[in-house]
Amino acid sequence: MKSFTGLLLLASIVIVLLFQSCEDGVNNSPVGSGKPSSAIIVSPSTAALGLAGQQLFTAALNGDSSQEFVWSVAAGPGQISASGEYTAPAQLSLYSMSTTIKAMLASDTSKVGYAQIIITGLNTGNSASGDSTGNGGGTDTTATPKDTTVCYERDILPILRSNCAMSGCHDSYTREEGIDLTSYQSTINSGGLVIAHNPAKSELYEVITQSRVSKRMPPSPRAALTSDQIALIRRWILEGATNRDCSKDTVSTGCDLSNVTFSNTVQPILQNNCTGCHSGSAPSGGVLLTSYANVKKVADDGRLVGVVSHASGFKSMPPGGTLQSCFVEQIKVWVQAGAPNN
Repeated sequence: MKSFTGLLLLASIVIVLLFQSCEDGVNNSPVGSGKPSSAIIVSPSTAALGLAGQQLFTAALNGDSSQEFVWSVAAGPGQISASGEYTAPAQLSLYSMSTTIKAMLASDTSKVGYAQIIITGLNTGNSASGDSTGNGGGTDTTATPKDTTVCYERDILPILRSNCAMSGCHDSYTREEGIDLTSYQSTINSGGLVIAHNPAKSELYEVITQSRVSKRMPPSPRAALTSDQIALIRRWILEGATNRDCSKDTVSTGCDLSNVTFSNTVQPILQNNCTGCHSGSAPSGGVLLTSYANVKKVADDGRLVGVVSHASGFKSMPPGGTLQSCFVEQIKVWVQAGAPNN
């Protein structure tokens, strides 16, 4: 009797294991295996665009692209239509930014897919719009770049100056932990901080990507760097962490003041140059610049233009440096227009 009971128990266990194995095979099978999957495949999975460039994306679930998908921009600048056509912004304050788009099955919101877009500014063409190959369009009166290499003075220093090299941290006077991030030379001479061509071995990249808030830089309560800022620093290190003079790679023809908006112009300028100090629970001077409402306050009372233009009676910002003259003019234009939330 005991032998029969033992055999019956063993048979029951085998049946349960076989049933679970079959279920696992159905639920975890990859797309294309002929079994159900929740993964939406977005094509292309990555794209490179110039300013105002356009790219049509498609989505499919288990190879079926006839279903209805809902498109959205999950992170980053630009817009995407209901049919999956993405349009990059007409201008950026950073030389390169990334956008993540999301495709969601209309009938089941748990099924999603993503694609990554790298947008390279300045404008590189004269047509009204770009094409699907990444040839950005739009009319530009700012500059015509020869290449897209990241430059320290133009792209990296503003990020470090705003988020790391402030008084009490890594400025030339305080030198917290012996690190000075106020110049290219002092940054490179901080042993192990930047290892050319190797972000994974670079302490700078390690601390800005820390998942533990207690180890992350900038430290809490200051906000973490944005994904675009982190990506730019990573590109700079991968490209050799050099101190290239970008002024030789562009032909300046003026400053485009014709299409200045808060979302595509002013907010990125402030994010890259100011919000490192003016964010978190203890912002410098009690001034927050992390939302439109906060920026609107200092725009309306004259402080925003006063500090960035280094006007008499205002404390010059950013500390230890100046914004590009074009950025200052763009902020002025936006403020003079009533500082709209556009």
